[in-house]
Amino acid sequence: MAATRALRVVSYNVQRWGRLDTIIDTLSRLRPDVLCLQECCQKRGPGALQKVADACGLKQVHFFGHTMDESYGNAILTRAPSSLVMEIFLAGDSIICDHHIQRVAASSNQSHPRAVAATS
Repeated sequence: MAATRALRVVSYNVQRWGRLDTIIDTLSRLRPDVLCLQECCQKRGPGALQKVADACGLKQVHFFGHTMDESYGNAILTRAPSSLVMEIFLAGDSIICDHHIQRVAASSNQSHPRAVAATS
């Protein structure tokens, strides 16, 4: 029987990319297989998601904007091929936006998902 490897899932609030170099250093050292990021601001950190993906060796990037212009939101990055399987809208009382929960299935074989990650 082949040895199984643990799946490393990391959740991290990037606080609008306030310290991008530190974020990239920290996340790359953690070597996640699935990375769930909160407070990603595409305007303040253009290209930041791809920089994180490259530094961590993550192949898929799923960004979910939840403001009026969809520039601010959450992201799920995965090492294995992945696809969006569900996005649930949650009506909220925030003055900025409503909230969503995103779920992405990460899989090395599409018929047998290895993990499901969620971020909100």
